[in-house]
Amino acid sequence: MKRTLLTVLPTLGLAIGILSFSVLQASAIEYDFLDSSNKVLPTPFVPKINYELPDSSIIKPDSVFWPLKAGIDKTWLVIETEPQYEAEQLLYYADERLVYSLDLFKQGKSDLGLSVLTKAEKYLEEAFVAQQIAQAEGKDTTLVLQKISMSSLKHSEVIDYIVTICPEEVQAFVVKTSDYSKRLYNETKTQFYAQGITPFE
Repeated sequence: MKRTLLTVLPTLGLAIGILSFSVLQASAIEYDFLDSSNKVLPTPFVPKINYELPDSSIIKPDSVFWPLKAGIDKTWLVIETEPQYEAEQLLYYADERLVYSLDLFKQGKSDLGLSVLTKAEKYLEEAFVAQQIAQAEGKDTTLVLQKISMSSLKHSEVIDYIVTICPEEVQAFVVKTSDYSKRLYNETKTQFYAQGITPFE
């Protein structure tokens, strides 16, 4: 009997303690010093460029497991030795990180959002370079070039939206990242013209 009481009492005490803490947390007064009537909600993102971005995965840049995912992504790039397929993989990473960045800015995590956005634009640039290498090797890169061209337009569109929702002190840096997508779009246009193909406008 005593042994049973010795086993039950600590468990019961722990349960009561957790219950009390939960009740106190639920009944605690929360202060909001911002006048809700003055809050300005950002305009929702309305896509105009017909280019589908990938869904974000469970592991995101603000996750403790992100370094593992980023490491796996880089490993795939090392394994992939075919420039044309490498270009497609790099393009996927660029688009994926653009989605992550937009989500982070929406959550108010502008520092991390800017870091991820910069990486997205660098991946986009690397995708174009890999495509050029594949073309120099005699491969038909028309399809991947079209994807890169459309992606650059999409990146520019999303970045223009991010500028409207990010803090003022970050805006100049966000605008700077759009240089990548705008320059790459012009370079894809030049390559299209050289191949006798009408580029996307």
